[in-house]
Amino acid sequence: MNAPKRHHYLPAFYLDGFCRDGVLCVFDRERHEYRVQQPRDTAVRRYYYAIVDAEGNRNLEIEGILSELESAAKPVIEKLDNGGTLTAEERNALAHFIGFLFVRVPEFEDRVNAIYDGTLRAMSRLSFANEERAKREMERYAADTGKQVTEAEIKGMVDFVQADDYRIEVHRNQVLRHMVQQGPKMAHIFRQMDWLVLHPSDPKTSFVTTDKPICLLPPPGYKPNFYGFGIGTQGAVKFVPLSQKSCLLIQDKRDVFRHLDFPRDYVRGINLNVTKHCQQYVIGRDEPLVRNLVATTNVDKTEAQPTVIVDGLGARKPKTAQSKGGNDNAGD
Repeated sequence: MNAPKRHHYLPAFYLDGFCRDGVLCVFDRERHEYRVQQPRDTAVRRYYYAIVDAEGNRNLEIEGILSELESAAKPVIEKLDNGGTLTAEERNALAHFIGFLFVRVPEFEDRVNAIYDGTLRAMSRLSFANEERAKREMERYAADTGKQVTEAEIKGMVDFVQADDYRIEVHRNQVLRHMVQQGPKMAHIFRQMDWLVLHPSDPKTSFVTTDKPICLLPPPGYKPNFYGFGIGTQGAVKFVPLSQKSCLLIQDKRDVFRHLDFPRDYVRGINLNVTKHCQQYVIGRDEPLVRNLVATTNVDKTEAQPTVIVDGLGARKPKTAQSKGGNDNAGD
């Protein structure tokens, strides 16, 4: 059997839930275009979850793990679409699916890179603040490698670091390591919280999703501060569109579960928040709906904002899928 090359960071079965007649509408924020396409050609990159060793060999174990999580979650989402109640095992399966949905998308990779980039550049500015400090650092390097450094090289390093005109980007293997570590932790947090399954009361309305499918909103009365807010912050609200028929509202740790029918205006409010937080794609069952949400939120006129700021340095503008060598419409 051939190893799968096309890795969906939004699972194809998940995207099926937002289709009409087998296709969905995608707004591409970076290319400023609308496309009607099949789920198999949406949110996919070649070997995105492959670990690559020093010889260039690919290990596809992570893609296999994600496939198992998807297989377990698919019937659970279908059950919720139909108003069902979950067993403990089903709740655990969906929690793990959502936990990894939070960390398997390109936005998580941008977050990891922003943390490394901001932290290491801040440390470098201190280590190479002047030629005296730089000399100490480079003498350590010379002692470890046996390579001598010149005064010109020391001065050049100080100038280079202080100009701050560079970017640190970690190897994809390191991002995958963080993904595998954080996914179960996110699942544990989600599993303990209130789950309200929201459904449109008007059959003419539907939920949309994005390539950043977990929409995190601050607690009521939140005032921006140094620490920010996150998944576990008391009062923070998490919306997770599960399909066009269901959206999971995750709140504080009380382990409550119930279904609620939401009127048209409330569904639109959720869709607007979900759209506003997209990274590159807004995805829905029909083009008029997606166009209306995009126009209302102005995401077609703005860039995605970094979710991580380190040492006062925001994440640099994320590279496009093309520049990462991972066009989301890549074929076999």
